[in-house]
Amino acid sequence: VDVTLVHRRDKFMADKILQDRFRESGIPAILDTVVTEIIGKDKVEAVRLKNVKTGEEKEMKVDGVFIFIGYEPKTDFVKHLGITDDYGYIPVDMHMRTKVPGIFAAGDITNVFKQIAVAVGQGAIAANSAKEFL
Repeated sequence: VDVTLVHRRDKFMADKILQDRFRESGIPAILDTVVTEIIGKDKVEAVRLKNVKTGEEKEMKVDGVFIFIGYEPKTDFVKHLGITDDYGYIPVDMHMRTKVPGIFAAGDITNVFKQIAVAVGQGAIAANSAKEFL
């Protein structure tokens, strides 16, 4: 299986650790480029790519497309509390408690898996923990 990453910018904005892992993977990247069209009749056969700097377009044969828009925790509003890690995430324990009593966190801003099912479960745990705290 061959994988190629198409990225709209000339550099990656992800956390440094993710960038390092990507570089180590050896997966090729096409930078400054966006997918403008997915081509195929009954299945994906190709994508049309456009370089955002030059405007050059080309078609690339593919068997599948996986879309990921990235993520960056939006935790600036709590940075002054000292509850974020070096990457902007909020570490929590199994009860979704932060290191500041009475402050709970759940979902993609925490330092665990970024999945909808996980976020929903964390939300329920955080709500119960907050209820017990009060």
